Amino acid sequence: MKLKSVYIIADIEGSLGCLSKNDSQLFTSRRYEVCKNLTEDINAVCEKLFENGVERIRVKDFHRTGYNILAKYFNKRAELDQGFAVGPIPGIGEAKGFDALMMIGLHAASGTSGFLPHTLTSQLAAIEVNGKILTEAELFASSLYEENIAPVFFSGCSSACEQVKNAIADIDTFAIDKPLVKSVTEMRKELANAAAKALQNNKTKAFCMKGPFEVKLNMRDGEKAAKKIKDAWGFSQNKNEIAFEAQTFNELYWIMLKIAYMSPFIEKHIKFIMRAFNLLGKAEISVRAVLKF
Repeated sequence: MKLKSVYIIADIEGSLGCLSKNDSQLFTSRRYEVCKNLTEDINAVCEKLFENGVERIRVKDFHRTGYNILAKYFNKRAELDQGFAVGPIPGIGEAKGFDALMMIGLHAASGTSGFLPHTLTSQLAAIEVNGKILTEAELFASSLYEENIAPVFFSGCSSACEQVKNAIADIDTFAIDKPLVKSVTEMRKELANAAAKALQNNKTKAFCMKGPFEVKLNMRDGEKAAKKIKDAWGFSQNKNEIAFEAQTFNELYWIMLKIAYMSPFIEKHIKFIMRAFNLLGKAEISVRAVLKF
């Protein structure tokens, strides 16, 4: 089957311009430069996909506030979706009508080696689901399962690529290790070519994690942080470890999002808070575009 429409989730840690933890943070000296590099990574991938017959591309900006790609420089043939939505797909919003999922510039999972490893947030030091590490790629791909979008391509550090290949059968990957062993120009061309090659991947089908799930996660900040989560949501706690069960993927994902980003107050007012958060993201990217920081 010829893949005609591609949904891209873009992160920054695994992008070519991000070389340190500081580079991935807001309001740092290289912030503008790293965001411009991410934009150029995505543009190169989009252009190569269009050259190879893709008719529609949507790029979901999925780091920090969701406003990292510089719209001024973004490939105008593609759709740019910035900011986060409560639903129908958490974080993403709507994603109908796409054949394939590509995840560009992601990172290794919490509790593993690799470049800036974390899953959802670095506050979660390690996460096991049914005895295996949990990657963001699994969460993203599973959240798009009901739209029948097949995960065909992933880029990030070598460790992240290996973790994703172990989790999602037959997915194509492209490793970006730091420091770069080739020039950014060469690596960007290879990344784009690898993404285009993945259009021929007819093995990977829509993916969803299978429940029921037994989850154990360790809080980076220790027992006090774990107790805060336990008191907020009523989960089991053992020192710095939180444990819970979920029957379906949607239940698992929502619980993970609550632990990573919410309190009961935030959950109750999530739509209002999400709008405010998106406004913050727009303001930050506007100021950054002017001051170029």
